[in-house]
Amino acid sequence: MQFLKTFCLTLLVVPILLHFIAPDSQPTAPARQGQLTQIDYIARLDLRKTSATYTAPTDVAQQFTLSQPGQPDRTWFGRGPTIGQPRPAIVLLHGSGRPGLAMIDMWKETAARNQLVLIAPNSSNPQYWDHGPDGTDFMTNLLEQAQDHFAIDPTQIYLMGHSAGGLFAQQLALRNTGQWRAITTHGAAIDTANVHPTNSDAPLFIYNGDKDHLFPTAASTATAQALAEAGLDTTQIQIPDHTHWYYKIGPQIAPDMWNRMKAPGK
Repeated sequence: MQFLKTFCLTLLVVPILLHFIAPDSQPTAPARQGQLTQIDYIARLDLRKTSATYTAPTDVAQQFTLSQPGQPDRTWFGRGPTIGQPRPAIVLLHGSGRPGLAMIDMWKETAARNQLVLIAPNSSNPQYWDHGPDGTDFMTNLLEQAQDHFAIDPTQIYLMGHSAGGLFAQQLALRNTGQWRAITTHGAAIDTANVHPTNSDAPLFIYNGDKDHLFPTAASTATAQALAEAGLDTTQIQIPDHTHWYYKIGPQIAPDMWNRMKAPGK
């Protein structure tokens, strides 16, 4: 009888000890790797730069003020249907030194053809975007107020940024909380050292000119590869003979950007 008790106790204790002593035999699930697609933009574009300057028109959008507790008032601009069937909305992030109006100017024809709502905030600092004042809380409050003024489908919110706005959009892609259906950037490539694994399922489309002096092809390619390895389905679109200048090409590539962004969820 004593032998039987000892034997049963051994059967009970040994597995418990092994649980703490032996290494876990279950393999760790590998991190998800996104798909990387690299293509050249083949449609004919007019890249002739007729002016070295650009000033955003003031009559392309309505101006609004967003007030948040403990934060300075923020200006944002909106354009699109105000009544009727809820429509997709694109949040547009401007480049350094530009206002949100510049982005709406680049997108107004595409938005009109597709009945889109455009939302273009000014950044907290005119030169760059900051995760503190410009991050998730601000974007959430911005979208909530925009829905008070425009007919927006909250399940179809997209994000697009140029230059400094594009850098921030790529960072938001990594931090995506689920509010973005798809994300597009132009003239931007974040430092690969700042890329980290993500579980975001929003596809990312990176447009860069092969003559961009700020973000050359090698930098754009390295960023696209790093973002895909981090878990983002990433498409890199290189535009031949195009520089960093967005204010000639913007209206021309906006239709392509919209078609790619809407494709996964149409």
